[in-house]
Amino acid sequence: MNGIKQIAYFGLSTLSLKVLGFALLPISTRILSQTEFGELTFLVSISAVMSLLLCLGLPELLLSNK
Repeated sequence: MNGIKQIAYFGLSTLSLKVLGFALLPISTRILSQTEFGELTFLVSISAVMSLLLCLGLPELLLSNK
């Protein structure tokens, strides 16, 4: 059951990060220029892909340590 709890914490933290990013979107579009916003969007996209790649197999890893 400890593995399920860790996965739930990971899911909750990921969800809160996405909500925070969505809430900050109007602020960042007002402050940044069009070029800077494009660079920020590129970096966010790269970090999202890397996050997906690094999280592959995480539930199996956590649940296999029984």
